[in-house]
Amino acid sequence: MSDKISNLEIEINELKKHDYTLLDGEHSFMLCGTLGGFKASIKKIQYTIIKQILLGLMSGVIIGFGYIACLTVMQGLPSNLESLVLGIIFPGCIILITFLGGALFTSHSLATIPMLKGCLTFREYIKAIVSVLVGNFLGTLLFALLYVAAGGFHNTAEGSIAQKIYETGAHKLYGVADQLMGTLMWGTCAITFIYSFFSGILCNLAVSATLPLTSATKSPTSAILLLVYPILYFAIGGFQHGPANSFFMWMMLLECIFTQDWASTNQTLTPEFIHVLIFFCLSTIPTLLGNWLGGSFLMAGILHTINKKYTTLLFMKLKLEKYEKILMLTKLNKDKIELKKEEKRIKQN
Repeated sequence: MSDKISNLEIEINELKKHDYTLLDGEHSFMLCGTLGGFKASIKKIQYTIIKQILLGLMSGVIIGFGYIACLTVMQGLPSNLESLVLGIIFPGCIILITFLGGALFTSHSLATIPMLKGCLTFREYIKAIVSVLVGNFLGTLLFALLYVAAGGFHNTAEGSIAQKIYETGAHKLYGVADQLMGTLMWGTCAITFIYSFFSGILCNLAVSATLPLTSATKSPTSAILLLVYPILYFAIGGFQHGPANSFFMWMMLLECIFTQDWASTNQTLTPEFIHVLIFFCLSTIPTLLGNWLGGSFLMAGILHTINKKYTTLLFMKLKLEKYEKILMLTKLNKDKIELKKEEKRIKQN
C-alpha cells in the first residue's frame, strides 16, 4: 500500500505542475460546449449501477411515448410527410430526457476519450455504459408491455397502429425486410448489417452532439432549441438509434404473442418470432456498435482535436482530482488497517 501511495503522490505532483487557469477564462460557444460536454459525460459515467439503470429505464419509457406519438400522427399521411412528422415530434423525447436527467447509451459514449485519457477507469466506463444500455432496453420493454396492457392492441385490423409498428420495424432491416417471408440471402443479411452499422454511426454523430450543445448555454430556452436540430436531422434521415430501435424489437415480439388481425389479410408480412431474432442480429447489434463508434471517436474526436489545447488540460485536471480522491481514500484505508493492527496488538498484550 505504501508503494501505491508513493506512486499516486508522484502522479499528483506531476499533474500539479501544469497551469490550469486557462480553463477558467471566458471561452467561445463551441469551447464551452466541448469542455462542458466532456465533463457532463464523465459525471454521468460515475453514477451508481442502480442509478444508471433507473435513468436509462426512464429514458426508454420516454422513447416509447415518443414513437407511439409519432406513429399515431403518421397514420394516413403520405409517405413523404412521415419523416417530417417524425423529425418534428421525436426531438421532444431527447428534450424530456435531458431536462429530467435521463441517460442514454448513445450520450454515454462521449466519455470514451476521457476514459482513454485516464479520467475514468475502464471498469467504471464499462459498468456505466452496459448498465445504462440495460436500462434503456428495460425502459422500452416496460413501455411496450404497459402500452399493450392499456389497450394498444384493441385494434389490430388492416391499417392499425399495430401493423404500422411491425412494418416500421421490418423497414429498419433494409433489404432483409423483403425476404422475411421467404428465404434469406447471406449477401442481403451482410449488406443490412453494414447499412445498420454505418447508419448507427451517422445517428450518433448527431445525438452525441446534444451534450456539448446543451453544455454551451445556461438558458433552458436555448438548450431546447439546440436539442431540436440534431435529433430532427437524424430522425428525418432515418438513421438508426440502437436504444430507440429496441422499442420496435419488443413490440414485434408482443405482436408475435398476441394475434394480429392485420396478419390474416397481409400476404407480404406476418409476425413471426424469427423476425425478432433477425432484428436483434441485423439491426440492434450493428446499430449499437455504430452508435458507440460515432459517439466515442467521430464527434468527440473532432471536438477534442479542434480544442486539444483545452481538452488536454481538462483531462489532466480531472485526472488530478481523481488521483487526489484515490490518495485520500487509500490513506484512510491504510490508517484503518494500522489502527486494527494496533488494537489487535494491545489485546494480545
